[in-house]
Formats: sequence, C-alpha cells, structure tokens
Amino acid sequence: MRLSTTDSPVHLIPNVILSSYSATVRSLGLDPTELLECVGLDPRCLIVPNMQVSASRATEAIELAAMKAGVTDFGIRLALARGVPDLGPLNLLLHEEPDVRSALRSLQSYLHVHSRSMRISLDEADDFPILRGSLVVAAAMAGTPQTTEMMLCGVLQTLRWLIGKDWSPAAVYFSHPAPGNPLPQKQVFGCPVEFGMSLDGLILTSADLRRQISHSPPMLRQHAESYVRALENGSRGDFAETVSGLIAAMLPTGRCSSARVARHLAMDRATLGRRLAALGKTYSSLLQETRQHLAEKFCGWNWPLADVADQLGFSSTSVFSRWFRTTYAMTPSAWRKARRSA
Repeated sequence: MRLSTTDSPVHLIPNVILSSYSATVRSLGLDPTELLECVGLDPRCLIVPNMQVSASRATEAIELAAMKAGVTDFGIRLALARGVPDLGPLNLLLHEEPDVRSALRSLQSYLHVHSRSMRISLDEADDFPILRGSLVVAAAMAGTPQTTEMMLCGVLQTLRWLIGKDWSPAAVYFSHPAPGNPLPQKQVFGCPVEFGMSLDGLILTSADLRRQISHSPPMLRQHAESYVRALENGSRGDFAETVSGLIAAMLPTGRCSSARVARHLAMDRATLGRRLAALGKTYSSLLQETRQHLAEKFCGWNWPLADVADQLGFSSTSVFSRWFRTTYAMTPSAWRKARRSA
C-alpha cells in the first residue's frame, strides 16, 4: 500500500505517534528500520525529539507492521505501549476542565494546535453521544484498521486518565470488518465492540459527559486556556506570559520544574533560559511572580492555608508559611488582617 508521496503541513504529525513503534515491532520479531524505509520514512523519526513526520507514511508504517507480523491488534498494542497520548500543553488544559464534556470540547477546539492531521469530534445529537477520533489521512483511506484502532485506544486512555482507569464506554464502533479474533479489542475497551458499522467512535452516555475531572479554581483553567490560545496564535511577544500561564497550570501537580515547563514548550531547559533572558526574566523570577500573584488571590479569598499551599505546589502548609514570611515579611494571617484594614 502506497499513500501520497508528498505532504503539506496539514498532513504532518508529531513523531510521538510512533514513540512505541520500535519496541512493539521488535517484540514481534521485525526490524523497525526496515519497515520505515519501506514506506519512505527516515528511521531517525524514532529517536529525534519533536520531529514532524508524514501522517500518510506513519499510517502506512503501522498497517505494514501489522501485515508483516500477522497480528490484528497491532494498533492497540502501539497505543497501550505508548500510554496516555502526549498532547503537550493540551494535557494540562484537559485536566483543568471541570467535567468530561468541557474537556472533550476543549480537545476538539485545540487539537489542531498539537497536530492539524488529528481530528476529534463529539456528537451529542442522539441519546448516546458519539466521540470520534482519527487521522485525517486514515479517515480518508480504506484499509487502515490498525491506525483507527490505535487512535480510538488513545482516546480511551485519555478519558481513563481524566476520570478513572476502570471507566469504559457504552460501546465501540469500527467501520472496518471484524478480525478473526476480536477478543483483544473487547478486552482493552471493556465493552461491546461492533465492527462493520457506519462510523468509528466511542459510544458514551450523558452521565459520562457529566463526570467531574478536577476541582481546581476557575482562574487556573483560565491560565491554562490562555496558554493554549497563545500557542494557537503563534504569539512571541508575550512569551513570558505564556510561561507564567503554564507555571500556574502546573503548580498544583507539585512537579513544576523548569525542565517540565520546557518540555511542554517543545524545547530544552537551556533554550527556555535563553528565551527568558532575552526578555530580562528567569524561570525562578517567573515562578516567584506567579506564586505571589496566586497567593495574593487565594489568601484574599480566605482560602484555608492548606489549600493555598497545595495550589502553589508546596509540600506542606509550614513550607508555604515560611515562603510567605520570606516574601512578604509577615505571616499569611497578618497579611490578611492588614489587607482588611487597608
């Protein structure tokens, strides 16, 4: 099978989609380099970070591996080996949404920021909402069942990451014919799996869409969305603001390091440092400024100090209180009292 030999930017995709390709192919006794060369892909795409590859050729590589190995669940194996899809900053935005419906709407709106070759849509017209996910190239081609199953398994893992590992959809529909043994598909999705249907998608329930994701304050969701919007608009002038928004979104995880922030910006830590230095900033100064801004907001709202400490990424209330005294030369309680008297 040979797809298009040329690709416009809209048909390029991050090479993270092939992040588990080498290990999965080797586990089946095949040579990943040989397979990639067969479809015209540079084998370096398996090791070079943040590389864009042809969506059509990535699709062909996936289907070719399944055919050569003689397995009918290669796409699912790829998705399971890869884990929750790495959508960069979009992962942060999804986890800052209040419920599944909001998260899926955000994913539908912003997925093109990550890749213009990926599509996801939520259709609530009928009693049972339908969540579709695909590659643009695969959706327009016949004979790409492994890529379709990989994409929907990735959507499944994203939803389980958001609402619980034991969740399963009401059903899964595939447009391709049933394989000889559909047991792997049924075991992974944990629900009835129907083949030969008119669409590819997860069948949800209204209750699924109402499931809560997090209880983060609205301001953190706004920070996360502002960050993604900045990426969408290709803004360079407000790079420091973009980094601050990302810091604010990541602080509650307790893992807001410069290295993690740089990774979500698709750069290394040294590059992040240089970009900020050109603006007269450092990562430490932005971290401090962001924490001060949030601390004043949350303390002004009379949040319990334990909750403020959690949202600012401190390991305990006592650590937060020491930081506050060092920063403001007074305790949080004294600061609140002075603010009320002002």
